[in-house]
Amino acid sequence: MDKRDIFLCKEDFERFLSCLKEFNRVEIIGSLKDLSINRSHSVASQPPSGLVEIIAFCLNSNHYHLILKQLIEGGISKFMHKVSMGFAHYFNQKNKRSGALFQGAFEAYPINNEQKLAWLSAYVNCNYEIHKIGKAKDWSWSSYGDYMRIKPEMLCKKEVILSQFESSEQYLDFCGKVIIEAKDIKIVQKYLLNQ
Repeated sequence: MDKRDIFLCKEDFERFLSCLKEFNRVEIIGSLKDLSINRSHSVASQPPSGLVEIIAFCLNSNHYHLILKQLIEGGISKFMHKVSMGFAHYFNQKNKRSGALFQGAFEAYPINNEQKLAWLSAYVNCNYEIHKIGKAKDWSWSSYGDYMRIKPEMLCKKEVILSQFESSEQYLDFCGKVIIEAKDIKIVQKYLLNQ
């Protein structure tokens, strides 16, 4: 991305979340005009033919982070292509613009152990706070609220992470430690690049 804002209003955030939900299918049924987010819709009712499982997400005004588990061969690439193209089409039509919205291909890193997965989930869930924009608990556009049961479950397969902790409170404490560590970007590179 070229650091332009890609989420200009609440509707843009909601639309991107709708894309994450609706484009997580092998075949798309319906049209882009029919996309809407149902905040009471649980992960359990997603079709088994999904491309990925969404583990954690955070949408900031000019970028986003996702932790995904691939369910089918090439699932992450297919999913990201659908989401990127779908959201860019919506954004360009809405804002009477043309051209690419996202700069280059998405970056992907394999996560090979549970410790790194837990740390990166906290990094993603608390990204809003790590960037010193505001408190993670106050940001509606991340999966932090799902993990802390502040808001209804939306998109995430959070059991993969929470099963590593005795309680949500223990995960919350862990998130606080990650916020402090992650303000030094070198620590993030350690978790991403030292496989």
